[in-house]
Amino acid sequence: MTILAFDCCLANLSVAVVTATHTTVRHEHVDGGQAEALLPLIIDVMAEARVAFDQITQIAVTLGPGGFTSVRVGIAAARGLALALGIPAVGQSSLWALYEAAAAAPLAHDIDRIVVVVPAGRGGVYRQTFSRDGTAVAPADVVEAAAFADMRLTRTDLLIGPAAEAVATQNPTAQWTAELFPRADILAHSAKHLTRSGELRPIYLRAADARPHTGSALVRADAG
Repeated sequence: MTILAFDCCLANLSVAVVTATHTTVRHEHVDGGQAEALLPLIIDVMAEARVAFDQITQIAVTLGPGGFTSVRVGIAAARGLALALGIPAVGQSSLWALYEAAAAAPLAHDIDRIVVVVPAGRGGVYRQTFSRDGTAVAPADVVEAAAFADMRLTRTDLLIGPAAEAVATQNPTAQWTAELFPRADILAHSAKHLTRSGELRPIYLRAADARPHTGSALVRADAG
């Protein structure tokens, strides 16, 4: 099995190609522009791995939550490649992918829970808490900035993700790191155990800020 995996839900791009004998992976920080950067990075990683598109047997992608546009960019790319190649595509929560990135790194012995937090807009965060062994303590949810202190985190909690520092300011006893992002190589390896469940769909925990125009019709510039 040869798996192409990628994540672009947050301020990072990660692309990996995993074959039976080797793993090729690249990570790049991006400040927007995932739509322009994703496909060139996929092509570069595949060239480095010496794998052609017709050798790919499965696609894996993160489904969010994350940036509204970037989540859709990743899913659209996965759908398009899977359709063109006639192969299956599977998806995974970006919060779980972040937990897996933390679990793959050395953890302090006193950590009991890993609390994943990523920006949700309007100052809030998407959150999901996992026990050290990967069991989800509760479903993913949205925590508004005014409620950060109500999370009541302790020194045995590790905050991870790009919003970790913001939450830690209201929970100073918790340990934290903002350096971790979902890793496509870990996603590819876990994809072997993911079940395909119909069409890939983005995970949204909050409605988009954009709304269709519902007011009066715009006046034409040439109206007389």
